[in-house]
Amino acid sequence: MTVPVERVLEQIIGTMQFVQRPTARATYGSVSWCLWLLGLHPNPFVSQQQTPESRVVVRRYGGRMYDRFAVSVQAEPRDRKSWIDLARRLESAGYDALLAPDHLGSGASPFVALAAAAAVTDRIGVGSCVSQAGIRNPLMLASDVATLDVVSDGRARLGLGAGHTPIEWAMLGECRPGVDDRVARFIEVAHACRRLLDGQTVTVDSEYLRLVNASLTQPRRCQQHVPLTVGTSNIAMLEWAARNADVVSMTGFGRTLADGHSHVVRWSDGHIDQQVNVIDYHAETSRNVVTKDALVQFVEVTADAEAAANRLGETHGVNPGDLLTSPYAWLGTVDEIVDGILRNRARWGISRYTIREQHLDAVDAIRIRWESLPSVAAAGGRRKSVDGC
Repeated sequence: MTVPVERVLEQIIGTMQFVQRPTARATYGSVSWCLWLLGLHPNPFVSQQQTPESRVVVRRYGGRMYDRFAVSVQAEPRDRKSWIDLARRLESAGYDALLAPDHLGSGASPFVALAAAAAVTDRIGVGSCVSQAGIRNPLMLASDVATLDVVSDGRARLGLGAGHTPIEWAMLGECRPGVDDRVARFIEVAHACRRLLDGQTVTVDSEYLRLVNASLTQPRRCQQHVPLTVGTSNIAMLEWAARNADVVSMTGFGRTLADGHSHVVRWSDGHIDQQVNVIDYHAETSRNVVTKDALVQFVEVTADAEAAANRLGETHGVNPGDLLTSPYAWLGTVDEIVDGILRNRARWGISRYTIREQHLDAVDAIRIRWESLPSVAAAGGRRKSVDGC
């Protein structure tokens, strides 16, 4: 039997996602170029852009595009009243989810806070954004998520990342591993969490994780499937997420800086094109349906977007031109920002966004304008449904 060469190469790439060493990643690059030369792989350095004419078609007939637009809010509690008020505000305004960061030692416990928010809401999703796989035990993490799913009547989400803040390891008496090791640990933790939440018994004995006949007999999640969001800009993690996750949250973060919190940013169109091509290729070859989300860092409604971009660029070390075109920053008038969201959807397929709480007032105005678009108004707004217990 003759096996087509493209099928062999696809199998090689599928295997490479589990090997996170520099040699393997170099091999992946070579294989990718072979596929590209055969016309079977998008060139990772050339954007698969739509033409202006195709964008017009998307906007004219893009009811689905409008309907899929969703905004979640990342926040953490300062006191009981403001936290409860925030949850109720998001629920009544039609936001998609309330998400909480997960940084041990420097922030609130996300699952305790989200359980409190779930108790005063009925519709919005609740989840971490994102839990740190480098130091989180997957059995304990899966138990927290399953419990949150029970008390929220099936609205929990699992958000995972590889982690980057050195002090979070240092407080546990450990050193932060290198990038390859963090990615390998992330993949094993993510697989284990998914299997545990699906009711499986998990045994793992590897360099990065050890579990022995681990299982969740109680509590059992309400949803048939707890959605997994992966937050990353790492290429190897984007590959894995495209094949296995429900949502890929693109962060635009590069190398962590010396303070342990800030990052080199990768906000240029070229960087985003490369990441989106990786996501699209691996989602398509694995037949996984994955949604793209972007973590919005700046929102400023202004009549002078260029001035805002110049000011923010100087303060934060970002190219002002990238700020004006990036999905990670919303700058301009409300109409200009909405047009930018439409362009992001047409070019990169980004249909979800996560914003910070401090930008909520500005985003309220943007969402009101979005809801007035003809396709949204004709559809009567978005629909949200979850499986109950």
